[in-house]
Amino acid sequence: MLRYLYVSRSGLGETELLELLPGLLADFLATVTFTLHQHLVLKYQAGILMFPHEQVGTALIEGLVQNYQNYLILHYKLQQFCTKAS
Repeated sequence: MLRYLYVSRSGLGETELLELLPGLLADFLATVTFTLHQHLVLKYQAGILMFPHEQVGTALIEGLVQNYQNYLILHYKLQQFCTKAS
């Protein structure tokens, strides 16, 4: 979930995350979102989840995306999803 938020650059809505990650349950997403928001890791603005500062996303992603190839794969999957949704 955090990787998709980082790759999206401008954030994603909860519905989009649930579609991108079919195994993700809405209850679990709500709990994780609330917890990360309380710890200032995520920001919820106008229905969009995003990182409050670029540095937060970068610090988290350094441990989650091990190399640039993984970043490109995630970016491509998100691009395909957005193209399909349009």
